[in-house]
Amino acid sequence: MKLKELFFKTMIRLFGAKGFSKMFLASSNSEAYSRFCNKVYGRDLCQANMLDEEQLQKLLESLNLNSSHHVLDIGCGIGKIAEYISDTTEAKVLGVDFAYGAINAAKERTKEKQERINFVVGNLNNLEAVGQEKYDAIILIDSLYFVSDMPACIRSLKGFLKPKGILAIFYSSTKNSSDTIIDLLPKNKPVGKALTKSGFIFRTYDFSANERKIWEQSIMVANEFKEDFIKEKNFDLYKGRIAEATKNVEAQNKGLVLRSLYIAVLPPS
Repeated sequence: MKLKELFFKTMIRLFGAKGFSKMFLASSNSEAYSRFCNKVYGRDLCQANMLDEEQLQKLLESLNLNSSHHVLDIGCGIGKIAEYISDTTEAKVLGVDFAYGAINAAKERTKEKQERINFVVGNLNNLEAVGQEKYDAIILIDSLYFVSDMPACIRSLKGFLKPKGILAIFYSSTKNSSDTIIDLLPKNKPVGKALTKSGFIFRTYDFSANERKIWEQSIMVANEFKEDFIKEKNFDLYKGRIAEATKNVEAQNKGLVLRSLYIAVLPPS
C-alpha cells in the first residue's frame, strides 16, 4: 500500500472526519503553515496534498475554464484550491469533502462568493450530496486514496460529467521492484486501468520528479519554521509533515513513486 494512502486511511480509522477537520482548521489558521506552503508549493492554498504551482498551472491549462463552466472538486479539504480556481477562472465550483469542520469553514470564508462557489459535506464513496448536477470538469487531487473500489468510483463519476466533460486526477502510484517498462506506463497503473475500464480516453503528465522535490523541501522548510510552529502551539502540524515527508523521501530514494496527472474524457457517442 502506498505510504500516502496508508497515512490517510490510518487517519480516517483513528480520527475520522473530526480528525481531518481538526488538521485542516489548524493548518488554515497557522501563519507558520501559510509560510510553509508558500515556500514549498509556491503558493499558500493550505495544501494537504502534493499540488504545487507547477502542477496547479498545468491543471488550469488542461481544463481551460471560464465563467460558463461548472466544476466539481472532490476532496477539497479547507477549499482554498477550489476558491483559487474559481477566483482565477470565474468558473462555478462546488467543493466536496467529508471533513465537515473544514467544509463549514470554507463556506464561511467564501460566503461573499456564493454565486460561483459553494461547499457540501460528502465523499467519494457516497456522492448523494452532490445531487443530479452535471459538470464540465471533475477534479480529484490526491483523493482516490480514500476509495474502497476505484473502478466503481471512476464509473460512478461518468454520471456527473457533461458531454465533453473532463475528469482530472492527480495520483501517485507505487512502483514495484518487479515492474517492467510496460508496467510503469500510467495506463497500466490503478487509475489508468480504472479509466480504461470505464471507457475513458486520457493523456497523462509525469510529475514524479516534481513530487520528490516537494517532499525534500517539506523537510527542510518544516525544520526552518519549527520554532514558529512551537510558538503557535501547532507542533503537531510540524510533526505530521516531517513524518509524512520522511517516509516518502525514503520511498523516492528507492525509486518507488510514479506521480501522474490524468486528463480523461469520454469518446463521442
